[in-house]
Amino acid sequence: MHVFIRELGVVAMQIQTFLLLYFVWFVLGGLLILKTAQPTLHLALNTLHFPGSDDIFVVLSYVGDRRVAWVMGGALLLRKQFRHGATVLLATIGAGLATEFFKYQVFGTVPRPVAIFGTDGPLRLVPGFENHLDYSMPSGHSAIAFALMTALALVSTLKLETPPRWQQGSLFVLALGAAFSRVYLSEHFLEDVYWGSLLGVVCGLVAFVLVRWVSSMRKTNT
Repeated sequence: MHVFIRELGVVAMQIQTFLLLYFVWFVLGGLLILKTAQPTLHLALNTLHFPGSDDIFVVLSYVGDRRVAWVMGGALLLRKQFRHGATVLLATIGAGLATEFFKYQVFGTVPRPVAIFGTDGPLRLVPGFENHLDYSMPSGHSAIAFALMTALALVSTLKLETPPRWQQGSLFVLALGAAFSRVYLSEHFLEDVYWGSLLGVVCGLVAFVLVRWVSSMRKTNT
């Protein structure tokens, strides 16, 4: 276990920019959640919209769709980029399974925003988007989006020891955008995507280390 944790630390240092941005989000998001009641905070965030934002956030939500992540991982495997594909698949499948466990075995039927406010209440809902009512904690899309982007940031270190800051930053913005889309669409409260994002980052890091270990053992045995 000590060796595994040390390995995680080494790996984390390779994507410092991504994880620094995540740390800022984790601290600021945590303070916001601690200081504001979730219904009140959600209503405030629900006012953040502009022309075309509905379409933008519906598309961004697909970044956290497990099917998109699995197609991407499968495509990498077909291109014979095995470590890349295996990391993406392991990270996103792990994030999906972890989310399902916490949703159904730990937190249970936690109500989503629409269940609390109703469809005729103060919420501004996106026309044509189908909202769910329960199993809100944590956000699966947020977990998968952060797992996917963490995995992509890490596999890029296989070619460049330290990926460019703009690349790491872009991946983080995509992950955060996908997570916020779930709040924008009133599928989740900010707290749901906050903890989902943490699950995703952890799954991405663990997946990369595990795939690297397996790859190293295979090379040793051949």
